[in-house]
Amino acid sequence: MKNYILLFSGLILSFAVSAKSITPEIVIAYIDSKGTQSAREQYFSCWETDKAIGYKYVEEGSGPWLRIAAHLVSDSDGCYTHNLQSAIAMAQIKNPVEVLSMVDSGKKMEAENICVPFMTDETDKSKLLAQIVILEKIENSISKVKSKKATSKRDRCLNIVRSNKKYLQEKMQDKSVTN
Repeated sequence: MKNYILLFSGLILSFAVSAKSITPEIVIAYIDSKGTQSAREQYFSCWETDKAIGYKYVEEGSGPWLRIAAHLVSDSDGCYTHNLQSAIAMAQIKNPVEVLSMVDSGKKMEAENICVPFMTDETDKSKLLAQIVILEKIENSISKVKSKKATSKRDRCLNIVRSNKKYLQEKMQDKSVTN
């Protein structure tokens, strides 16, 4: 029994170490050897949370992870598309300049798709409020971008964020929304 516990503990520890040691270089090599769909399944799963670690890395906003997401979203579909675009949108909180530079840079990278994370149509006030808070963080972050080069993309994203925020704020007043 002791051996089984040690083996199980070792497996958990090795998984935890391997999940933390994923780098952009590892994912790029994986894409090069096995293709984008296989990489999405391995690092950006829609169904297995232990294989969805890539989304969190993208949300951190590092340039290499954002470029990986842009590459993977270009030929994705379904939940991969929504999740990758949402992760890119969330990255604006930490790295708005990099995300703004990606607006309209390729297939599925239009402002409408990457300026605001995917949001469900909620009827619960606490969930609506959580979505508003995320939009406020994104708005605050991209509002600070002053580069003339990014002005047009910043303004487009700000308009999209503010429009979504206004919609959610109005929905909070709706009588059908519950506490």
